[in-house]
Amino acid sequence: MAQPPWSETPDDDTVKILLDPGLAFGTGTHPTTSLCLQWLDQNPPVGASVIDYGCGSGILAIAAIKLGATHVQATDIDPQALTATHDNKKRTAFKTSKSAPVFLKICLRCKPT
Repeated sequence: MAQPPWSETPDDDTVKILLDPGLAFGTGTHPTTSLCLQWLDQNPPVGASVIDYGCGSGILAIAAIKLGATHVQATDIDPQALTATHDNKKRTAFKTSKSAPVFLKICLRCKPT
């Protein structure tokens, strides 16, 4: 569930993403984003590496991490999208452990890590 940071968070077991798209694209309501979110929910990327091309607000990258991915690269050609993704990363709580650290790399032109 993507929601703006100023709204009340329902007290249930759904995956929650506090999301402010800023000037970037990506609130989760576009049909392709919605379908990708549904797919991620039905096929959790536990322990996987994920690339989010055209990350916009970072919603898919953040959802992938919240659903179990341990390494995500988010990239976009729009610097405002990278700013929005970075800001949304900071406001999102990620569960981490020493055995499975979470890594979210946000870059204009990602190079292999």
